[in-house]
Amino acid sequence: MPQDGNSWAVVSNLTDTAAKAADISAGLAARWTPYGAPAVEADNAVSPFISGFELQAHILSGNVSAALDLLTTEWGFMLDDPRMTNSTFIEGYQADGVLVSLALSSLRTWAFIWLLSSCVVLLSQGYATSDLLPSRCDQRNHCSSFS
Repeated sequence: MPQDGNSWAVVSNLTDTAAKAADISAGLAARWTPYGAPAVEADNAVSPFISGFELQAHILSGNVSAALDLLTTEWGFMLDDPRMTNSTFIEGYQADGVLVSLALSSLRTWAFIWLLSSCVVLLSQGYATSDLLPSRCDQRNHCSSFS
């Protein structure tokens, strides 16, 4: 199942039923490796940029748990692997975790930031306390934006 086209179909609301969006979400999640979501259209490379669209597709289809699983798997690998820069700036890597290119791009972190900004709830004035509430990351409650 191609990652980019299917993810974009959900993100851009090309699916005409919730069932189709849910089927796409399930199909996308079924192909994950321990390192993230491979893009079969890119020789099974993992692309954080395209995976950002997949994160959105899972959320918009109502499969918030899949979005959070992908986030912790793929972005967790990027942040925790000793070969990385403790960042999510890597352009991509192979589906088995092998690094091919260490090209960096600050644009690749937008999906991570978008998801977190959707889930963070301020609990007190002055940003003194906050909480991460994944259940708020659904289509009905999403209200984050970029400017």
